[in-house]
Amino acid sequence: MRLDKYLKVSRIIKRRTVAKEV
Repeated sequence: MRLDKYLKVSRIIKRRTVAKEV
C-alpha cells in the first residue's frame, strides 16, 4: 500500500519537474 503511494508521489514529482523544465 505504501509502495503505491510512493510511486504516485514519485510520478507527480517527475511530472512536475518535466513541466518546470519546459
